[in-house]
Amino acid sequence: PERLKDILEALNKIAEKTPIILPLHPRTAKIIQNLKFSKGMSSEKTQNLTIIEPVGYLEMVYMLNRCQLVMTDSGGLQKEAFFFKKPCITLRDETEWVELVEHRFNTIVGANRDKILSAVKTQSSDLNFDINLYGNGKASEKIISVLLKRR
Repeated sequence: PERLKDILEALNKIAEKTPIILPLHPRTAKIIQNLKFSKGMSSEKTQNLTIIEPVGYLEMVYMLNRCQLVMTDSGGLQKEAFFFKKPCITLRDETEWVELVEHRFNTIVGANRDKILSAVKTQSSDLNFDINLYGNGKASEKIISVLLKRR
């Protein structure tokens, strides 16, 4: 609960200047209610913070395409943010996508309120997302070529 409280405090601070959409699992919403942490934490838009229910993949793609920055504790969303050319702040203490951190596409902040706020302030807008961290997108063509040669 303390980690969640720090994250929520950071989100409320960020929402003073920047609109935030927060897809929130019902279990997490219940924990928030139990914490009695209500400022900006309702199911309706409060200032710049809008809490919504979890979304499906297509809705997430829609939001990724239109956002400026991704904040997540999801492993998969960190990589999706890269493919959508969005900087990512990860609310975990580690990541399986270390290459994204090494190239500054992802910043690991854990649940520390001050680290979250600092990462949002210092997030670079001059990132070069054209780097081929995961290949050139032609793997399937190479596989087909190899298979056809072995016929």
